[in-house]
Amino acid sequence: MRTAYREIMDHLSVTEDLRLRILGGLRPKRAPSLFGLSIPRVVSAAACLLLLTAAAVGVMHTRLIAPPSTVSSAVGNPVSPTVNTASAEELAALVGFAVTEPEIPFAAEKTEYTAFGKDLAQIEWFGEDESACFRKARGSLDPSGDFSTYESVTEITANGVCVMLKGDSSGYLLAVWEGSDFSYSLRLSQARSEQEWLSLLENCDIS
Repeated sequence: MRTAYREIMDHLSVTEDLRLRILGGLRPKRAPSLFGLSIPRVVSAAACLLLLTAAAVGVMHTRLIAPPSTVSSAVGNPVSPTVNTASAEELAALVGFAVTEPEIPFAAEKTEYTAFGKDLAQIEWFGEDESACFRKARGSLDPSGDFSTYESVTEITANGVCVMLKGDSSGYLLAVWEGSDFSYSLRLSQARSEQEWLSLLENCDIS
């Protein structure tokens, strides 16, 4: 049997074309390609890209519908709607409490009256080289909005009211006091001595 098989194989001739066909049939078939990439790889890459796109759209949608953050206001810094008026009388009508314009130690060229909602009244004076700011507010908190650390702080009594003066070696720039149901502040751009402040406040209705 083996002898017959060898005789047959010895007389069998394989052409070059037949050999190539045989070898081609033995090689594993390649998957169809697209632009040099196999179609399965292209499909996988497309699926990943689709997932990434969906995730990005979701993040953008979340950012667009997120509620705005709430910003809190600092104490002593008025954030209520402001209204400018022409006089202390109009200012008092807006805030709903009496506003008496205090005396200032210089000649004012311009005066501004401002209402911060119903809680705070402000009067500002502007001279040639000086300015001043008076505030009256509901409650007992310091209405000046000035929380600087002063090297010199003292208390005086004017018209029976305890007044705190704040300043430096050149004099005092800020006066803060409390009355019935209201708090007050008066700030000057140029420092004054304790005696000058006492004379200034005694000529004002600071109760």
